[in-house]
Amino acid sequence: MFHNRFEGKTVLYVVVAVLAVTIAFGGIVASASAENATPDPKDQEITKLRAKLSALETENAMLIGKNRELTALNAKLTKAVKSYAAKVRALRARAWSLYRKLRAALRRLATMFGPWRSAKASWYGPGFYGHGLAGGGVLKPNMKIFAHRTMKFGTRVQFKYRGRSVVAVAKDRGPYIAGRTFDLGPGTAKALGFDGVGTVRWRVIR
Repeated sequence: MFHNRFEGKTVLYVVVAVLAVTIAFGGIVASASAENATPDPKDQEITKLRAKLSALETENAMLIGKNRELTALNAKLTKAVKSYAAKVRALRARAWSLYRKLRAALRRLATMFGPWRSAKASWYGPGFYGHGLAGGGVLKPNMKIFAHRTMKFGTRVQFKYRGRSVVAVAKDRGPYIAGRTFDLGPGTAKALGFDGVGTVRWRVIR
């Protein structure tokens, strides 16, 4: 009987011990769960930093893309500027060449003509058609010629009279009346609307 009581107490002690351990372990687990349920400020800060880092990486990728676009655009712009500069240089060279040619042409043109002068002139035609000319050939109605006492045959002279102008060639000798310098052929007088005796403007064309 004593033995049975001892065994009963032993079992009771074991049960109590197990309950105590269970309660203690449950408290530890509950405490750990409570601690895990409370957010750690450091973890929150790390999460925020990771989010910022991700945003910065995204922004950096966008900036890299923009930089590539700007680099490509700058290359195109540089190429366009070089092409434009080359065209400008070519146009300047061409303009300078044209300017020099024009200047030379104007100089030649200036030396082609003598100064304008005034002189008395008469004309001849009807009654002389078919007559020989001192410079060769015979006089015809529409010949733009003139007679001069000393001017070399073949010399070209530009005449002006009352707003009209004509170029004629020295082909005959005359006039032999004092005070007159030229005797205009029929074609020359007709082109000028010249009749009789009058003052004409003239210059040599070389």
